[in-house]
Amino acid sequence: MHNTESVTRADLASARTAEGEYQAAKAAKPAATDAQASADAEAIKYIVAARDVLKNHLGARYSQAWNAAGFINGSLEVPGTISQRMELLKSLQAYFGAHPTYEVASLNVTGTRARDIHETLSDGASGVNSA
Repeated sequence: MHNTESVTRADLASARTAEGEYQAAKAAKPAATDAQASADAEAIKYIVAARDVLKNHLGARYSQAWNAAGFINGSLEVPGTISQRMELLKSLQAYFGAHPTYEVASLNVTGTRARDIHETLSDGASGVNSA
């Protein structure tokens, strides 16, 4: 088959459309990255606040009791990766669900808040992956 003008023009139009879509996706990535970073910062703040609230019930130092709340790495440090922070948020959601008297609504340290932050962070991570 020869590359006729009509075939070449159609291919060129497809290439231009694909390039436009690529550039739009590329332009969306910084916004997606910013949204994820903002959600992650909120997750870190929440984890620190939840840890501080739970120190009144589980002790100021790591012990086996902290495992139930999701601090399973032998430390009370905030996990180093987004995926680990997401897992901790889910654990905190379940822990506060099982121990509602430990929640401190005035500090917004509740199982519901852990769920909401997890969803926002998950959406942010999905947005970065999509972009």
